[in-house]
Amino acid sequence: MSNLNTEEKDDKNLVDYAKSQMWGCFKNTKRKLLVASAWVKGIREKMHKIDKRVVANEDIDVNTNSEKILRAFNINQPQLEEYILSEYLSDPEIILRYIDKNYEILKEAQEIISSINRSIEKDNSKEAFKHALLFVDLYAEMSAYEYFINGLIQGICEGGDSGDVKHIIARANNWRNDESIDESIKILEKILQFIFDGEKDGNTFAQKAVNYLHVNELVDFLEGKLTKEGIINIIEKRDAHGYILINFREESHQNKVLDIETKNEKIEIEKLMHSIYEFVSSQKLIDEKKIIGKSVSAREDIIQGECVVVCQENDLTSEINIDGKILVTTMTTPKFVPYMGSSKGIITDNGGLICHAAIIAREMNIPCIIGTEVATNILKTGDVVEMDLKSGIIKKVNFSK
Repeated sequence: MSNLNTEEKDDKNLVDYAKSQMWGCFKNTKRKLLVASAWVKGIREKMHKIDKRVVANEDIDVNTNSEKILRAFNINQPQLEEYILSEYLSDPEIILRYIDKNYEILKEAQEIISSINRSIEKDNSKEAFKHALLFVDLYAEMSAYEYFINGLIQGICEGGDSGDVKHIIARANNWRNDESIDESIKILEKILQFIFDGEKDGNTFAQKAVNYLHVNELVDFLEGKLTKEGIINIIEKRDAHGYILINFREESHQNKVLDIETKNEKIEIEKLMHSIYEFVSSQKLIDEKKIIGKSVSAREDIIQGECVVVCQENDLTSEINIDGKILVTTMTTPKFVPYMGSSKGIITDNGGLICHAAIIAREMNIPCIIGTEVATNILKTGDVVEMDLKSGIIKKVNFSK
């Protein structure tokens, strides 16, 4: 009974803390738990290798509804504190050195990936698992560098694109758009396929494991502390009922998974996040015809155009015609780039100054308003809107039929 009371008190403290903070920058995302937890592992466990004064900001993933998987950030906390930014950005060239360091770690990780592939080809699970553990450690370190570099880039962008740092911003943009690091983690999916090879529905379980397995649980399996049956039980429960990934600064709530035990269960942290999301969304909607976002364009005029709504990159097809129209999406990725160049404007639900859409829009000189939270819910393909590039307000002019 004492253990139960301790857990209940711990959960109440977690909810009380969450209620005391300001949550925003919501993302309706489909971030996979394996990837998300590996990222968090880096920013919590590896940041001391860069600067032990940096404490990453907090976020929460709420995955209880496949149509609305929310990720919220603690907006009380900057990515990097002002005094740290001031110190590092006194010599902005340091960003380039950190990018080089990030690529050095990536090269080491790619060598490990080659070793994993050779071990799998030889059906040598002992060697494959050993190298997979090394990869997890390197991926975590890359994540810490990515967080830190992005914080520096954000600081420099907020300071304006002055001539003496344009080459740094250009290099940083190329680095941010390089998919090599994101692609590297796919080796863990291959490890999971190797683990479930020969099992009934093995491929299905491997794919679900990427969605529902925490990286520390994978590490436990690779180290012999968790059985295959244990992994299957975890996957089946989270697939059926969902989970919440907590990433708070408090050590006991860092990179912690809260499992939803039954289909109808609503735990307090989930209800809190959804209620805050509804409130934040309402603040982004002036009325049924106007949405507020943040313009990332140098221009300050008003443009008008017809919307084409593309919620996910998987919806991009050869039939999609964005030429001369306004692309409306949750967030852009490199797969959107061939379509973005011919667009008249871009509107996103998510993103900040250094998100993919903002970077590409600046490079291509495309009018762009980001961070609306609700654009893909309110706007429909065929709607005609005005984008006020000074205020960040989007106004419906007429509606699709």
